[in-house]
Amino acid sequence: MGLLDLGKKRAHHDGTEVYEINLTGLFLQVYEDRLAATVALNPTTTIFYSQITRVDFSEPMFFGDGWLDIDYPGAPKRRKGETRFTFTKKQMDEMLEIKNYIQKRVEEINNQAKEERRFQNNGSSADEILKLKQLLDMGAITQEEFDEQKKKLLG
Repeated sequence: MGLLDLGKKRAHHDGTEVYEINLTGLFLQVYEDRLAATVALNPTTTIFYSQITRVDFSEPMFFGDGWLDIDYPGAPKRRKGETRFTFTKKQMDEMLEIKNYIQKRVEEINNQAKEERRFQNNGSSADEILKLKQLLDMGAITQEEFDEQKKKLLG
């Protein structure tokens, strides 16, 4: 594990970063499951992709910097080093790559969570179908009623 000098504050470097970039007064590290931002003497801010609700990006203009905004519940809006990461034209290509990576990981994690919820719901659907089958076997419902309810449960 190495340390990267940020003045008096040091950011941990463990070699598992997908991207890392030194922005003015800020060190941004991008991992498979999270972002870590270290600003001067402040503690490192960690943002997990599962928390992110919005990623916004603006390219640098002729006389200004570009920025990458990350929103998540309870996040301070556009606070440099926590939810807003500014960069120069020289850093544009790498920041665009980072933005695309973050968006891809947020989408993958959201899709994975949806799939897990769907699987959990199917588990409860299977239980309901089993109960219906028992009712069918007991003669409490007809085959048509069983088929109709099963169809509803399986969507």
